[in-house]
Amino acid sequence: MSDLVPMDKLQIEACKAFGKEAANNVFAFLGDITGPPAKELGGLLADQVRFLRFKNQFKLIEKTRAFLKGKKPQEVPLRILAPLLEHASWAEEDILQDKWASLLASAAMPGADVSNHATYVELLRQLSPIHVAFLDFMYKSSNYSSRRFGRLPEYIADQDVMRELLIGEDQYAICCELLISLNLISQDIILNTDNLEIEKENGLFSATPKLKIKKRLWRELVSRDIGSISLTFLGISFVRKCRHPLAPENRKAILLLIRENLNEIIDQHPNRSAALTNMARELTPEMLVDDIYGAVETGYRKITGQYIAYRDEEHPLTQEQKKELIEFIADDLRYMYG
Repeated sequence: MSDLVPMDKLQIEACKAFGKEAANNVFAFLGDITGPPAKELGGLLADQVRFLRFKNQFKLIEKTRAFLKGKKPQEVPLRILAPLLEHASWAEEDILQDKWASLLASAAMPGADVSNHATYVELLRQLSPIHVAFLDFMYKSSNYSSRRFGRLPEYIADQDVMRELLIGEDQYAICCELLISLNLISQDIILNTDNLEIEKENGLFSATPKLKIKKRLWRELVSRDIGSISLTFLGISFVRKCRHPLAPENRKAILLLIRENLNEIIDQHPNRSAALTNMARELTPEMLVDDIYGAVETGYRKITGQYIAYRDEEHPLTQEQKKELIEFIADDLRYMYG
């Protein structure tokens, strides 16, 4: 028999534990993202175990509310919300709580496409803190074109990952096997030339497998190496949805700084403006300045047909082109950071 706690009793306990204002804010937010069936979630939030799990869920919703500050959340389908709250209730580590809150915020973002969020929930529930730190490092180590346009694979060396996460070869290998099985990362593929007959004729090379048994060709000619790994397109998308969304006021502040220093940013490209770099990091620790410069470069090329490095300095951007570039950067940041 279930020990589900009724919503009214749950609100009373929440008021005692967290204060009336905080409790009311959380339950009001829950009503926004669940719609009419919110009362049924009274039992889900408390579940059939202890109040500790509800405290974790309470923290989750408080963080989600903070991420969505200034925005009216959209309703999140119960098929996503129910398992998300269930699995997030077991997360005690800050890094995992942040990921669950970010994932919920990305689903509740106004106009968000949630068609893949059920998959993201299932993926996140299988990860431990070391796994999400592993993925975060790979994401930050990838370049803008990989993160933004999925130009993959972009391989990262095993030594870089182990050095950053302070893990040994065994832990690294275990992480790789799990993340590969979830299709979040892929490993390098190496062609074994020892089993090929290589010939050169008229300046052209040709290769013929030495093996005659076709069933063994792939196994003998190709090997996989976790010494070099890359995020998959699914991995890129998953990590992005589990990162802090950019608060509206922070986005406005960054765009204002870019607008005021656009000429300097273009002139210094690919060198980095210290003012822009420092302010972006102060506004949000998860902001990757490379994403800003990538957006500037991509937008500039789209508008002028030129690379910034080879631009015609005698014909700088017109005011209309500058406005168009700022709008492009704003759309790009919205795509990358919600």
